[in-house]
Amino acid sequence: MKGPQRLEFLALLALGLGLGGLLWLWLGRIIAMDLASLGTLDVRLEQSLRGQWSPAAWLLWQNLSRFGGVTILPWVVALVSAGFFAGRRFFEGLLLSLGAATLALLVEVMKIAVDRPRPPLGLALGTPAFPSGHSSLALLVYGLIALLLQRQLASRWLRSAVFLCLGALILGISWSRLGLGVHWLSDVLGGWVLAALWLFLLWLAWRAYRRRYPPPVLTPRQRLWANGAVLLLTGLWLAILLQAFGS
Repeated sequence: MKGPQRLEFLALLALGLGLGGLLWLWLGRIIAMDLASLGTLDVRLEQSLRGQWSPAAWLLWQNLSRFGGVTILPWVVALVSAGFFAGRRFFEGLLLSLGAATLALLVEVMKIAVDRPRPPLGLALGTPAFPSGHSSLALLVYGLIALLLQRQLASRWLRSAVFLCLGALILGISWSRLGLGVHWLSDVLGGWVLAALWLFLLWLAWRAYRRRYPPPVLTPRQRLWANGAVLLLTGLWLAILLQAFGS
């Protein structure tokens, strides 16, 4: 990324994130009020799930939930961003890391603004319910990774497999928040809608930038270093997973 190109990118990204954040917060308040009509359905689903708890299901939901929380998700963002940097795709790495960090901040602001109480089991967390941070960030991070990888995976079968696996992970994380009894259904649905909006804005920014500045073609030596870095990051990722689930 050259000097003028870098400055243009940073200025446009800052402006886009600022305007997108204001739009996100404005629409979020409207969505929260619209989803308030699901109150009866929220309670019925929560009571239905509460009667189906088992130790095995509880463990499954806890483990799935980790992939959308502070235990694992920041590492996903950091390692995938580092992988993009290693492949000299600096825009993709910055888009993922800054996009995820900005959404995490917006989610916390929205929680304070709406101030919706959690279900009975989630009251001990001491934080508002709407929107579900795990559901929002899971959709944004794993959805954006899937979109950014579509140009880098040559095999159509491999692209489909990545989309299906990441889609299943997003659904599993979102359902785990309901299964653990820490969120209402409307919290998850609202988080999906708001994260989808943020994802769409980032995707538009990515398409506009890459139309003007195509990704660089790596030399054989650069490709070798990039592949080595990706292997190293994959090993680090496996070590983080073992540490997270071994504790």
